[in-house]
Amino acid sequence: MRINTFPFFLFLFSACFSGEVPPEMDNRIQHYYENGEKVMLTLIPGKYFVLLDSVVSREEIAATLFLEINQISNIDTSRISGYGEGHDFYWTTITGAGNETFLGNNILIYSAPYFYSEDGIELGLTHLFTVTLIEEEGIEKLEELVESHEAKILGQSEEGVLQFLISCSNKSSGDALELSRGFYESGFFEEAQPLFTGDQKIH
Repeated sequence: MRINTFPFFLFLFSACFSGEVPPEMDNRIQHYYENGEKVMLTLIPGKYFVLLDSVVSREEIAATLFLEINQISNIDTSRISGYGEGHDFYWTTITGAGNETFLGNNILIYSAPYFYSEDGIELGLTHLFTVTLIEEEGIEKLEELVESHEAKILGQSEEGVLQFLISCSNKSSGDALELSRGFYESGFFEEAQPLFTGDQKIH
């Protein structure tokens, strides 16, 4: 049976002619899952959350990455608790940079973009995400996935649920948004969500 593809091409032509791109074809539009529903995000070009391996000065970061000092915000120290031993990390925000800025240096552990939420709030994508197992036996699958994606399990929730905190780095196969989405879509987890700057778990 011959399939009539004309309506599809007419749709693409109309979108291109009008200057509009369907959301599913625009790589600026990303998503994660919350309660089984997609939550949409819009990329903010050139603005990045950057995880540092230690407390370093803005001047050192600027010199290492060939940036101006005013492109780098103050260095923040944050802690996430509720998953066993507290986890401290050092980070900053860099603006006016491209992905290539963060390649091949030793002071940065991880970098990921900022996004606008559906409400227009700026969210920096951290190196952290949480997953909730459907059943306790799923821990072996979690460990397998974490290892295969070069991520790390930091701890289990102290609230008595099967929720685990995962961290990733620039050596991982994706950032926290990509990994959490992939974990959820695998069907092995009840929930998998990235953590953003400003999350109540981070202080």
